[in-house]
Amino acid sequence: MSQIKLGNLVSKLDMPLKAALEEAAGAAMTQTVAAIEIEHWLVQLLTTDESHLKSFLAKQNIDPSALLSELTERINRLRPGANGQPTISRALSEVMENAWMLASVNYGHQEVTSLHLLLALNQADSFGMKTLSLPSLENVSTEALGAQIASLKVATKSSSSTSAGSAPQAATAGGALDKYTVNLTEQARNGELDPVLGRNSEVRMLSTFYVVSAKTIPFLLVNLGLVKLRLSKVWPTA
Repeated sequence: MSQIKLGNLVSKLDMPLKAALEEAAGAAMTQTVAAIEIEHWLVQLLTTDESHLKSFLAKQNIDPSALLSELTERINRLRPGANGQPTISRALSEVMENAWMLASVNYGHQEVTSLHLLLALNQADSFGMKTLSLPSLENVSTEALGAQIASLKVATKSSSSTSAGSAPQAATAGGALDKYTVNLTEQARNGELDPVLGRNSEVRMLSTFYVVSAKTIPFLLVNLGLVKLRLSKVWPTA
């Protein structure tokens, strides 16, 4: 596996995949196995209301019940008796990364769906081996799967770039920063801050600390008092 952090990969999953992964972790813990496997994830995905995968399976005449039985049989072969919380298995990490690479590079999508995951599972490696070989998935058409992925209405790189170019503040809209902080830089850009006079020496001191010290992302964290509040407001304008 490459150096892509697992947390970054999980953040790229769409909501149904994230929810299924959380349920898979719980199932693995209940089973007392050492790791969360791909089979755990797929079982939870098949037992939810996720629509993309079920729609594609129906078009391919694949019986979800038969697939679920095959996955459950493989899960029952896992050795129980592990202590503590299960980790994400290497195979699951790798398929997650492959699904993200397919979504982002081949389709320009900004999130991974169940169809990207199925495509990653269905692709053979350099030795002709698939990540997960199941009778129910033997005859899956990769062409039909690719076509359905291409028709998905998900965020793409181009749409994300357009949004970012037209509204820089939208990147964090609704996030924790918007909820719990005040964007003084944005207020200064919009001319909403009152002018602060007589603090030129303090502004120069801040500039020296943040710029000369090669700190590329200044972040002023203070216990607010009269002087510090004025500095925190004059700094974005400066």
